[in-house]
Amino acid sequence: MPNGTIITEELERLAKEKENEQGYQRVASPHIAKQELYLRSGHLPYYAESMFPPMTMEGETYYLKAMNCPHHHKIYGAESKSYRDLPVRLAEYGHCYRYEDSGSLFGLMRVRSMNMNDAHIYCTEDQFEEEFMKVIELYKYYFNLFGIEKYEMRFSTHGKE
Repeated sequence: MPNGTIITEELERLAKEKENEQGYQRVASPHIAKQELYLRSGHLPYYAESMFPPMTMEGETYYLKAMNCPHHHKIYGAESKSYRDLPVRLAEYGHCYRYEDSGSLFGLMRVRSMNMNDAHIYCTEDQFEEEFMKVIELYKYYFNLFGIEKYEMRFSTHGKE
């Protein structure tokens, strides 16, 4: 709908301005990728059930992008970096596709397709706390701007290998 598009574009413009102020680099990743990307990142075994079924063409297996993470990791890893180059902050208004069980669909929490403002920060352990707090402050800025008073944040980690 035209008015919805105007709102989306204005929100994206705001996000781009704020992220630019904070040193984020804008990236764009493909909507389809080889299975190997999702296997290498470790996402496929955990999220395969909520991803659209794979497509096979010319002997290769492809998936619609369900998350931006593996793509951002690939972008980050495309060039050698020194610790002096860190932190690296990547941001994308990426279109993602999910195929979750119809019984799990509700509101905006479970959708088949979505545009999401997603970012990944690559930093040293010494930089982590400062980077994390900057993200929290950015969220609080948005919550205040839009009058969101009730919210809950949680910090999730994955195990070290």
